[in-house]
Amino acid sequence: MNAPPLPVRSRLDVQTCKRDSEPFPVSATAGYLFCMKILSVSAFVGALGCALTAGVLFAFSVAIMPGLRRLPVPQAITSMNAFNDAILNPVFLLAFLVSSAASLGLAVSAPFTWHHHGAIWRLVGGALFFIGVFVVTMAINVALNDSLAAVDPQSAEGARVWDHYQITWTIWNDIRTLLGVAGAGALIGSLL
Repeated sequence: MNAPPLPVRSRLDVQTCKRDSEPFPVSATAGYLFCMKILSVSAFVGALGCALTAGVLFAFSVAIMPGLRRLPVPQAITSMNAFNDAILNPVFLLAFLVSSAASLGLAVSAPFTWHHHGAIWRLVGGALFFIGVFVVTMAINVALNDSLAAVDPQSAEGARVWDHYQITWTIWNDIRTLLGVAGAGALIGSLL
């Protein structure tokens, strides 16, 4: 009489945090848990950074830009240029760049961890923030900021650029804000 086969435990592929159906050494379990911990911590840090960055963008949409519209054009241009210079500080850049890197990493790693809880939320949240905030910022808002910085605030050209700038910049900032909040929400959802 043959004995029933022993149960086969899953083995971890440490490269992708995936398991297959072959026996595995005890150290692979530790590697698997380590991978899952890295994903959880990355999602948590990413969600915090995304929410913080989206909060800064939200403040521009609901307070700073409406306040600038109340000023004479030369003052508005000068003030916005001052804000754009001031935001390029180590604290904001750290939050913005770490959030962007975490979001990209979470989105790219999600297909390799598809079988794990929250992978779809990591993919969605990471993609929303990276594309909707980082890419839009670099491709659109920074270019608009550069065009505003290049004009004389007292000139007719400055007034023309400001009219276009304040409408276009605010629309894209609203989009960045919404996608940043949605990205943070999705990353939070990946942890639940």
